[in-house]
Amino acid sequence: MRKLRIFYYIIGFFLLLSSFFSFSDNLKIHGSLINTPCKVLPEDTQFEVDFGEIQLSDIYNNNTQIERKSFKINLSECDPSIAQQVKVKFDGKPHAKLLGLLALDDSANNPELGIEITTKEGNSITLGEFSKLYNITHTGDIELNFGANLKSTSKGISDKTINPGYFTAKAIFSLKYE
Repeated sequence: MRKLRIFYYIIGFFLLLSSFFSFSDNLKIHGSLINTPCKVLPEDTQFEVDFGEIQLSDIYNNNTQIERKSFKINLSECDPSIAQQVKVKFDGKPHAKLLGLLALDDSANNPELGIEITTKEGNSITLGEFSKLYNITHTGDIELNFGANLKSTSKGISDKTINPGYFTAKAIFSLKYE
């Protein structure tokens, strides 16, 4: 019984002793406060551009323009008193041969194909660079319209080395307000 009591005293002493030791700065809290002129709603943060089926003969016929597929980024609850303009940058895996274009995810299967991202007018937006400025003209919702084109290198067309099959590419967009 006496040994058990001594054991409890020793345990109590160490528990009391440990409560006197503390570690400085072992909890750090951080964050950032932002004031963006527009919101991108969760349902508008991911979207798909579906090219459907494209005939290889349409790609090989260099005079045929592959149909540009439109897509849009919806901005919500915009406040032009915070910023009057926005520009967009698309980042992703760059194509090795088609400078400024997005590489396909499985570029080893079709190294001659890439995706061009354009303004709604059809002007190319270089991957990794910001687009032209879009005006935030009113309070409320704004649509930023873009396009995507499937492009081939001239070698892929002349050598007819494009393989049939499913293709994908991924990009991330970011916004910069001015």
